[in-house]
Amino acid sequence: HDYAVIDTPARPNSDDLQELAKGCDLLILPTTPDVVSLEPMLAIANDIGDARYMALLAIVPSYPSKEGATMQKELIENGIPTFKTMIRRSSAFQKAALAGKPVNQMPGRDKIPWNDFKSLGQEIMEVLSK
Repeated sequence: HDYAVIDTPARPNSDDLQELAKGCDLLILPTTPDVVSLEPMLAIANDIGDARYMALLAIVPSYPSKEGATMQKELIENGIPTFKTMIRRSSAFQKAALAGKPVNQMPGRDKIPWNDFKSLGQEIMEVLSK
């Protein structure tokens, strides 16, 4: 399979977003689990119309915080297709960047966040196979 990942600036304008949405099999819209991010996500979903997209919660605080689950529920209740997988906040990402390595090549517990990305990859493949 061939896949292209295009990273855009935060909150691209709606024309650019619509163009991207038309040209891809799945548009992934990352967002953080906070009230400030909910309204822009709803607006973006409205702008891209019937394109195939899913929201991805990222920088999610770890347990016992319920911010990720709360935002996930809000998105779903508002009709936004949302990944089950969430990318948790971790200092391992900064450590990996400083070491010039991907997080999956970090020693010990610093490679644990890679599991979130593996889970996301599996979920993306399931979505694309439908």
